[in-house]
Amino acid sequence: LIASVLPRRSAESSDGGVADHDLSLSDDSSIAALGGPAAVAAMSSPVMLNTANFADALKGRVAVVLFRSVATKRIREVRDAISQSFELMPPGAVTLFGEVDVKSDSLLRIRYSPGIEYAGRGDSRKKGERKKRPGADDDDEDGYEFGRKRMLLRQMQITLFRGLTPVGVFRDPATPLNIAAFASSASLARGHVARLSRDSASRWLLSATPSRPVVLACANRDEDATVASLDAAFGDEKSAPGDEKSAPGAVVRSRRARVGYLSDEKECASVVGWRGPPGGGREARVFTAPLETTPAKEGDAAVVPLSLLGEAVDDVAGVEAVRVSWENEYDSFVGAEAPMRFKPLVVLLRPGPSSSLGEKVGGDAIRASEDALRAAMRLLPPARRRMAHWFIADIDAYRGYLWKPCGGRGGCGEAFVVAYIHPSEEDRSEGRYLEALDTEQDRDGETIAANVVDASDAATASLDPAELARKVNLLIDTSAVMMGGVERAAARADELEARLEVFEQDGRRNQDHDAEEDEEDEDEEDEGGEKEEKEGEKEAEKPADPDEFDFPTLYNESKRGMATTRMHAVVDHCNHWADAVKNVQEYVNSLSPEEREKRSAIVNGVAEIDAMIRSCHGESILDHPKDLEALAQAGKWRRFKKEIEDLYSRRVRAKVAELSSAPGAITQQTVSELEKIQDSIGKAFAAMIKNAEAELIARTPGGSDGLRLTTTPVPVKHADDLTLEEFVEEHAIPGKPVVIRGLKMINPDKPWTLERIADACGDVKVRLNTKSATTTNWGGLVDAGRMPLNEFARNVETDPALRTWYLHDWSLNRYCPAIFGPPPYTEFTMPKYFAGDYFQRVPWIGYEQTWPSLFIGANATSSALHVDSGATNFWMYLMTGKKLWRFWDREQLFNLYHKPFTAHFRFRSFDIDLSRNPLLADAPMYEVVQEPGDLVFVPANSPHAVHNLDDITALSMNYVDSTNLWLYLADLVKDDSWEEIEMFDVDTAPFGLVKSQKDLSFGEFKSQRVTWERRNAEYRAGERFAKGERVPVWLD
Repeated sequence: LIASVLPRRSAESSDGGVADHDLSLSDDSSIAALGGPAAVAAMSSPVMLNTANFADALKGRVAVVLFRSVATKRIREVRDAISQSFELMPPGAVTLFGEVDVKSDSLLRIRYSPGIEYAGRGDSRKKGERKKRPGADDDDEDGYEFGRKRMLLRQMQITLFRGLTPVGVFRDPATPLNIAAFASSASLARGHVARLSRDSASRWLLSATPSRPVVLACANRDEDATVASLDAAFGDEKSAPGDEKSAPGAVVRSRRARVGYLSDEKECASVVGWRGPPGGGREARVFTAPLETTPAKEGDAAVVPLSLLGEAVDDVAGVEAVRVSWENEYDSFVGAEAPMRFKPLVVLLRPGPSSSLGEKVGGDAIRASEDALRAAMRLLPPARRRMAHWFIADIDAYRGYLWKPCGGRGGCGEAFVVAYIHPSEEDRSEGRYLEALDTEQDRDGETIAANVVDASDAATASLDPAELARKVNLLIDTSAVMMGGVERAAARADELEARLEVFEQDGRRNQDHDAEEDEEDEDEEDEGGEKEEKEGEKEAEKPADPDEFDFPTLYNESKRGMATTRMHAVVDHCNHWADAVKNVQEYVNSLSPEEREKRSAIVNGVAEIDAMIRSCHGESILDHPKDLEALAQAGKWRRFKKEIEDLYSRRVRAKVAELSSAPGAITQQTVSELEKIQDSIGKAFAAMIKNAEAELIARTPGGSDGLRLTTTPVPVKHADDLTLEEFVEEHAIPGKPVVIRGLKMINPDKPWTLERIADACGDVKVRLNTKSATTTNWGGLVDAGRMPLNEFARNVETDPALRTWYLHDWSLNRYCPAIFGPPPYTEFTMPKYFAGDYFQRVPWIGYEQTWPSLFIGANATSSALHVDSGATNFWMYLMTGKKLWRFWDREQLFNLYHKPFTAHFRFRSFDIDLSRNPLLADAPMYEVVQEPGDLVFVPANSPHAVHNLDDITALSMNYVDSTNLWLYLADLVKDDSWEEIEMFDVDTAPFGLVKSQKDLSFGEFKSQRVTWERRNAEYRAGERFAKGERVPVWLD
């Protein structure tokens, strides 16, 4: 019933048609077939799409889909332009206008529009790099300008779909004409031949442009011969996405041309203005400008013999000067396929027509400059034209990046400049790009126009096309950039990858050599696996032992500085000590009076250290972390954030300023005494460990020989019997691990085997790890190298060289969304226990797309004892193999020999020696062997270690919900992560869980933000919240 998706006809069709696409219905017939004028009009109105309805909405349709972040005024203008473009296309050419809010449907963004970022977030700079607005006070936090006023990262993307297959991404300024030309060429023709009616041909001509030309021929008496000639010129060895066949022998390089013919002689004459010669069409007309009235007149199109059509189209419209605008600048300059990565750029910088400079020089001068650039292009042979990318951009918006900044001759008076920019191997990532926009790089020597036209000369001076063409020709030779620019760039990348691999192999050899040396004496392990020599010293320094509690010291009699500067360092170090021993203080507070009496070494040691910290003016920001959660849940975080930030970020300066006001408080002598106190804290901490060990051995029958490790099995519960309420109350809140069995997370009909993972994820390169006994890195892991994922997945089981390598925590969302299947992503199910993830509810902080992640490891690979960063809850689902897990309660960091300020624990969790680490006898251990299909839950801040008993493949996820929010917020405050904290700084931030939560398909899980916002709004409007009760764990 839809004209654009009627079966394509072929020469073998029984209906007698020979074209690839049949668009021969009149407008009236098409409208009737589509359900009438009202139904056709409805197609141009935007329909909100989400993960749940995306597949059903697009099935069997040709759709223009607008992916956008924030519905700004500019986005609304783009939306209107798309709606208006439907009037310029044949009825039914596009049958759906969809819109996706990528904040609510982040998985659709990752899969189809990964370049989109939030408006106002990606362009902000650090506070110290911001510029003050005029008149802003020094203490005015809101007086800063955040980067450029206009984001240069993509905020939107227009994609054309045929069914669920994306067949084109719009990369031009968003005008109705451009969108219509893009949609009709990408969805219908793509170089294939269409059989047209007078109405559909006229609609095509309404949106003809140089970059998307329209080629029309009259078939007359011999329709087969006309189609064969057009196919010969426009066929290609590769068909467009979604096409079912291809035609060999391509001549035309551009895939944007719309190619069609009219079989009726009179209709053809009424459109193109002439009749083809008898005996079959032998010529066609190429239209490169919109034609509003038919028939065409002489000069409206180029008349070209069909035998020369391919070369002629390339010559007339094969290369176009792309206009850079708000909509396509990301793809032009920043994206992974940005043209400037592969070929030189020839850029005309001229005033924007609506800018003040544009009004000064006038529209005629602007059009004349663009015409001069196009004239210069046409003076070059087509092959030469394609050796560079041609751009037209606003000089007031892009001067600082594409050419030298204002200055030099005439100040900011230059109105027209043509610049030649060589292809660069520099980093052109988003961050580097935004940074470059605000620098003042001088591009002297790259200006290739005959002259730079000042605004005052714009009425009389002009660019010389012949001189411009000559200079571009010479510079192309100088650049030595050939037609295979992409291939050349890829070869260069492979060369750099090979060089990197050599470096990595050298590093691994050095590491292996150092490991052999370290085996001679395990008690003297070198943290980095190598010994550094000081210049001028004959003997190498003794390597640091990560198992020793050595801490930085401040007092140095031979080195003195300003007393105030030294005081800053003292207070800062003592503050860090206050935060570091907070966990030990909490452990002491959790002990009963009887237990405190037995552990007097720890109780007295903590009291002594606390007194020392107070003596050197240290204090912990984490004294009341629960208050952080209360502020966030009450929607009052913003009111107190500045005070908290001042207290933590500026507490050192404030404390020193306070001390400075007291006479004699800060002198060289007093600071030296405080430095000695700070230095003694580390010694006191190590002494507390020794005293606690001696006390434990003394009260144990049999002394050290009587010490025993207490092992408790981790409970195993079946998903059918474990309710969400029981999981939260018995495991997540108190911080107790559990194994959940019987979950159906993966579609059993399509198991995620290594072969399927390799097929779905392809050859994307991944960084692999290996375990090292000589590092204090998180988990005891160090880099092993990089290789394509499919290669690693297919060979890890058989290649001995890969048996010690480990794929660790690799994001499937970001790098392999295809593994979840097509929308609505039912190949993976998120269990109800983890469906309340806050990362999926708040505005982006970067983690909403990190998990689930993939683990692949061989037998005997492992990770050392560690705590997951960020105080997040964690789960791992095992698909194949077996894993041995060991856990300890999060209150036991002291008994686990955790080294403050590091991620290191001073014992080996799978080779425990109580004679060396006796305090482990006071720390009950949980242990379990995870079987295939089991899910292990690891509570926030719980130390754990894992050893692979078999070759394994597993999935994991870190998350935050109401069971660990206060821990997460406290960790953010401790790490000074204020931007992430601001994500919870809104009155409607969705908190809480619901007992009625069900398992969710992955699509439902990734698109439930609106649902949570509604639930919170209902709760906040109720009596419980009105009475002052904060959002509890449960909303129901």
